[in-house]
Amino acid sequence: MKTIITTLVILLFSISMKAQIVNIPDLFFKNYLLSLDSLNTNNDSEIDSIEAANFSGGFDIGQKKIYDLTGIEAFTSLTVLICDRCYFTSIDLSKNTALTEIQCFGNDITTLDVSKNVALTKLWCFENNLSSIDVSNNLLLTELNCRKNPLNSLDVSNNLELIDLDCDYNYLTALDVSNNTKLIELSCYYNQLTGLNVVNNTELYDLNFGYNEVTAIDVTKNPSLEILRFRMNDVASIDLSNNVALRVLSASNNDLTNLDFSNNLDLGVISINSNPIPNLDLSLLARLGSFSCSDNSLLTILDVSNNPKLYYLQCASNSLSVLDLSNN
Repeated sequence: MKTIITTLVILLFSISMKAQIVNIPDLFFKNYLLSLDSLNTNNDSEIDSIEAANFSGGFDIGQKKIYDLTGIEAFTSLTVLICDRCYFTSIDLSKNTALTEIQCFGNDITTLDVSKNVALTKLWCFENNLSSIDVSNNLLLTELNCRKNPLNSLDVSNNLELIDLDCDYNYLTALDVSNNTKLIELSCYYNQLTGLNVVNNTELYDLNFGYNEVTAIDVTKNPSLEILRFRMNDVASIDLSNNVALRVLSASNNDLTNLDFSNNLDLGVISINSNPIPNLDLSLLARLGSFSCSDNSLLTILDVSNNPKLYYLQCASNSLSVLDLSNN
């Protein structure tokens, strides 16, 4: 009897250890998985739980006719998921804790829970229908692109490794990046911001907060800034004296009355249309290639005689009485 019981135990244990077939109802998703030799190691017509658990690579199913990712939960060692422009409204990635990169942009996702994806360094979830996104547990995140979503708020205070943040085309009324001291690129274009504090972001290279309602901005603590864009705001003055690396300035449609470029000798592109600026000194900008100052009704004197590289000049709808182009 003891021998029979032992045999039964061994048999039951063997059955329990046998690989189970992973349920993958979406035919296109299943066919994609079956096509991966590194995954479908036994070359049959199914993906079993052992094959799924042992797979540690990435899935690139972008722009494929996939509606359902059921079955992905079995891939607990999956590191990269690229599933842009498919047909998802939701994705459950709670079991995929090894993910370091998610690209799910261009879908119609309404909820995205990445709280369990603590290894995540890159999240591109733009062009979806997300009303909120919680990245408080994603402490290793370096890239976050959530543009073109109906986000009303965004908390990145825990994301101390963040280097690149793009939250354009949302409904943000405030954005706190004071803890994100490693930020290099920040774009919050087309929101409803009334203020933006970047004094702690000393590594900033590219800053774009165009089409907001910002009235003042301090960039004196951003010496690495090379690209600064803030068109369509309400900024009345700006101190650029510490931005010695600045190459591109786009500040059209603000309330600027004065601009001092004496420390910005690398400026190559300036666009300051529709500002009440009475005069400008461009004499030190030997690298200036493109300059646009249309609709500055108070502008009467424009001397660009010391700008030998100037190839584009637009100054329509002004009150110019002096325009010196003698060396161009």
